[in-house]
Amino acid sequence: MRGVLALLVALFGLAAPASELVIAHEDSPVHPWVYPDGRGLDLELIQSGADRAKITVRFEVMPWKRCLAMLAAGKIDGVSSASYNQERSAYAAYPRNAAGQLDLSRCLHYDSYALYRKAGLATPSWDGEKIGGLTGAVGAQTGFSVIPQLLALGARVDDGSKDIEPIMHRVLSGRVAAAAFLSRSADHVLATDPNFRGQIERLDPPLVTKPYFLILRPGLSKALREKLWAGIADERQSDAFQAKLRLANAQD
Repeated sequence: MRGVLALLVALFGLAAPASELVIAHEDSPVHPWVYPDGRGLDLELIQSGADRAKITVRFEVMPWKRCLAMLAAGKIDGVSSASYNQERSAYAAYPRNAAGQLDLSRCLHYDSYALYRKAGLATPSWDGEKIGGLTGAVGAQTGFSVIPQLLALGARVDDGSKDIEPIMHRVLSGRVAAAAFLSRSADHVLATDPNFRGQIERLDPPLVTKPYFLILRPGLSKALREKLWAGIADERQSDAFQAKLRLANAQD
């Protein structure tokens, strides 16, 4: 029987039963949700939700594009803190309601992308519909979901860095005309890093506001996926997690 199972695994790529789920997260900080050292509200939420559901999870840290590639290849079981796009939905399962729509009650958090430019400049501008006066590329972190939106707005995108700080240096040097960041992360860098404080400004309104999810390997049983997402949703509403969220909000 074991020989038959091994043959099926070899022929069809069927995953052998595992005692734990491997969840990847990126190796660049996304304040306050994910940090390379394993801290962050999203990682705490997933761990506590898994504990509620009596599911064992193990986190692995890697570059964002590799997180997605590993999930697409079926080599890991999930990726933390991913927004929805059609390309990802081809290889990742998202929590959905009975109507087949994204179940926002089971997301990890919401966050917004915004445009940033060198302080004191009049351009580029952003009126909520179009980018005005853009004379160079817009910087963005490698593999981030804002890139297709920037391209649709007619921008040329420089996505050669996975971290915020090198892109901010490019904004200050004029190598890019602006940058698109997750605003909570970028605002945290601007508030805490003296290299950038007062030198870069955010343009309002946001480019887009999105929910972020734990996305899972479709090959996992539906019952297991639903159980984990339900545990996360319950934990997100708990008094203990809401207290952590309020503290993080107060510290920003």
